[in-house]
Amino acid sequence: MGIEFLDIWTVMHFLSGVFITATLIPSNPCASLIVCNILHFISECIENNKDPTGKVLETNINHFGDIIYFFMGSLVGYNLTEYFVENPCQRYIVLFICIIISVQEIGRELYPHNWPFGGAFSKFS
Repeated sequence: MGIEFLDIWTVMHFLSGVFITATLIPSNPCASLIVCNILHFISECIENNKDPTGKVLETNINHFGDIIYFFMGSLVGYNLTEYFVENPCQRYIVLFICIIISVQEIGRELYPHNWPFGGAFSKFS
């Protein structure tokens, strides 16, 4: 969430791209790259851009920056997939963490007022 093209969350988007792409389908890096970026694009599309008071929480330029940096991270992750094919235990640990973070982020946007772990608007309710 942010107003500018680059913000503190830019690093998180980059790292998410690396780890999710590297661990989702390491045996098929191309499919992993495509699936991860499509899912990320969809998640950016469902984000709430304004709070209930009308204050802008996220701008289109920030969405664009998030998508670009996630994709750049995915390109790095694409090159790490071989490591996770050879080390399945580490893959499952990293993938589990990525899934938990993704579910939390999607949940806070889909249920902004009442997501149990802090919805996007929970402080405005």
